[in-house]
Formats: sequence, structure tokens, C-alpha cells
Amino acid sequence: MSGPKLPSAGTPTGTVTHTYDDGPATRNIRVTLFDPNGAHPNSGAVAVSVLNVAPTATIENDFPEVFEGDGGLVKLKSPFDPSSADGIAGFTYSFSITNTHGTFLLQTGASSSVSIPGTYLDTPATDTVSVTISAGRPASQNEA
Repeated sequence: MSGPKLPSAGTPTGTVTHTYDDGPATRNIRVTLFDPNGAHPNSGAVAVSVLNVAPTATIENDFPEVFEGDGGLVKLKSPFDPSSADGIAGFTYSFSITNTHGTFLLQTGASSSVSIPGTYLDTPATDTVSVTISAGRPASQNEA
């Protein structure tokens, strides 16, 4: 595979960029320099580590305050992964709640929202809902 060619007259300088769609991966980049005598001895290759970027979403709490024993609703909006391969694979959401009794898994699956039963909100307190969003592999954690 040949890449872009930079100017050949004068003192050649230039920058070539490339975006990799998905990580983690290691890619080799080869640079071949030519002068009037052919390939220059400073030609070579370098390994580049491509990192995975975690998907993101906006967390929305539709009921920031509820009466003791009432339920609530938490959802994620605008999920995004910069990797088109991960975005096409879809997202998995895992919701849990930490209250005065401990931490409890509410649901894991393709739904980006969860109804929190009033039984988890049974004492006057500030409870924490944790959400993990993943696309192809575990990714990021946010709290509401």
C-alpha cells in the first residue's frame, strides 16, 4: 500500500495524518524517504499503539427528588462511541443503586433507561444510581 507523497522540490517537509477506527491495536507505520540516489537510509517503520476510547452518554434523572417509597426513572441519552465498529455493535447498559441497605443491580441490557422501584427508595436519604455503558467491551462509569 502506498501512501501520500510529499513535495519533492526544495526542502521537503510535511505531515501526514491517519485516523484508526478502533482499538486497542498496534499498527505499524512505514516511512520511505527518497532522494536523488533512491531510498534514503533514514527510511523506516514505527509501531503505533491505538487505544480504545470509552463510549459516553448523558445521564438524566427524571425524578431528582421522590417521596419515600415512590419510584424513579434514570436514563442515558445520546450514547456515542468514536469507533464506528463499536457503535454498530450497539450498547449495553448496566444500572445499579446504592442506598442505606447496600448496592443492588437493577438491570443489564440494551435498554438505556431504568425504572427504580420504590422498594429501593424506602428511607429518607440520598441514593446513588451508577450506570456503566459498554460497546464491544467494558467502558465508562457515570453517576447520577
